[in-house]
Amino acid sequence: MIIIIPLVGGLLVYDFISFAEEFSEKPKIITITEENNPIFGLKISEEFSIFNIEKTNKELANVLTKQELDETKKESKEYIIISINKEFFRNIEEVNIGTRNLSKSEIFNILNSEDINQVLPGETIPENQEQVKLLLTFLLIKETIDQEGTDFLIKELKNKNIIITPKRISVTILIKILPENLIKDLIPDLI
Repeated sequence: MIIIIPLVGGLLVYDFISFAEEFSEKPKIITITEENNPIFGLKISEEFSIFNIEKTNKELANVLTKQELDETKKESKEYIIISINKEFFRNIEEVNIGTRNLSKSEIFNILNSEDINQVLPGETIPENQEQVKLLLTFLLIKETIDQEGTDFLIKELKNKNIIITPKRISVTILIKILPENLIKDLIPDLI
């Protein structure tokens, strides 16, 4: 028994370090889900940072097609998939996009629409509607993190409103057993 505990601990640490490396090196897919079904998704490269969304371009991030979105239901060895339940955004009422505020429901309508002009008639919409959807998604996520803090992220991981796949035993165990303040110290290394 004395030998097993350090051995298991060592394997968990190795698995977590391996996950952290994969997380920083692999491209990611972010999906917004409702009742475990993806309703919107985007693919971001490993160079992308949510904290530098002003420099987002087509090469760093793009919206998933419906077919690609359906594929996110399966685990992938090529991507890290971060599924965010719509419930994650429950405390956000609206997001400021410069000269205008958009409600959360308007943003979700835009993300689900084929043509943003139908959702926001009379508004001047940039020609590249995919970039608008990307920006709105990241602003919604950033607004939630800014408003709620990183403690909220950890609570949402524990509550399974954020699910990261492929699933790693070390991450699952750490999220379940570690206190939130210790997990909070690990998050900046992953973001």
